[in-house]
Amino acid sequence: MKGKLFRGEKRSFPLANEKKSIFVNEAYTYHCCYKKKREIIDPISNFTKLSGFGRSFCCVVILKGDVPYLLDKSEWDRRWQAMSTQVLQVLPERIRFLILGLPEEIRQRLEEIRLRMGRPLEVITPEKAWFVGTKGGVVEQAQEAYLPSMEDCHKMLNRISNHSLYALEEELRRGYVTIAGGHRIGLTGKVVVEGGQVKHLRDITGFNLRIARQIRGVAKPLVPYIFQEEQVENVLLISPPQCGKTTYLRDLARIASVGITGRSYKVGIVDERSEIAGCVAGVPSREVGPRTDVLDGCPKAEGMMMMIRSMSPDILVVDEIGRLEDSEAIHDAIYAGVRLFSTAHGRTLEEICRRPTLAGLLREEVFTRLVLLSRRRGPGTIEGVFDGRMRRLSPMAAGAPC
Repeated sequence: MKGKLFRGEKRSFPLANEKKSIFVNEAYTYHCCYKKKREIIDPISNFTKLSGFGRSFCCVVILKGDVPYLLDKSEWDRRWQAMSTQVLQVLPERIRFLILGLPEEIRQRLEEIRLRMGRPLEVITPEKAWFVGTKGGVVEQAQEAYLPSMEDCHKMLNRISNHSLYALEEELRRGYVTIAGGHRIGLTGKVVVEGGQVKHLRDITGFNLRIARQIRGVAKPLVPYIFQEEQVENVLLISPPQCGKTTYLRDLARIASVGITGRSYKVGIVDERSEIAGCVAGVPSREVGPRTDVLDGCPKAEGMMMMIRSMSPDILVVDEIGRLEDSEAIHDAIYAGVRLFSTAHGRTLEEICRRPTLAGLLREEVFTRLVLLSRRRGPGTIEGVFDGRMRRLSPMAAGAPC
């Protein structure tokens, strides 16, 4: 059932032979009166409780223009399941409602949700950046947008840290937090420096929630170039941020673990930022394959050696290499007979060759397959597959699957 409600208006709905009256107190909360018992309920954090009102009725208020709408249980459930629970749970209540009230074509394509205290709430899709209006929906003018308050920022930080900033000390020093599901939240604020080193971040007033998605089969076009009859190539996926590197990397790990050309492989993932496998309490929340082991939250260089010594993988998977210690660990892994799937930031092969820590690996042809990704036809566009001598093996651009 769906209907309009105005602030302060009461209505009664006879459902399942019972009467429940509902009235809007304000745009973002509502009252449920059931057998003369009144409760104010946040429908996100208390969704199970709402469902407990019975199969007969469950409603949520969503703003559309100036008029709140009632959404019945099935419609709310559909919207809830279309977005990641982990993403919704860290958002302050008012912002949750605004995000769930966005047009479906935008909500399903969200890449980033950006909160900056006192400045417009912003959402980004592959096609466009939008501001979120104070009355719901998207707007193009900043003056019409919702401005996150100090309270919103405090609530979000408390939700991310589970009310314990001490537990996030290392993450605050690095400037980002990875939550369950592999979603990364970038943080900005006042940097505290001691002895020339970043100690931690305080007065946090900016959040960039990057929404991770698993696309099963996205790496299938790369299979003929990487998996040979008796050999697996060492792969380096190259692209600027948000072009699908980690999505491809995750799917390559899954494909190797599940099996290709009649053979499967032992895969070891060193997931320093918890973005590849999205582990929760050590258990992957992303599909990474039945023969895959994960070291979650472990520095790459140390983790590669730990994985080789303890789990004897056929293939090691690491994300965003670039430090000197990463290069040294890669040499050790390759010379131990382990195959490697990895990623690096860069727009072109020439850029990668100019990076000191990667230049040596490329000169030695450690990586026998280089895959260049872009957003030219959308996130995940394969611009080319190259061998270790940077000779093109594939046609020009192909696909935009992300």
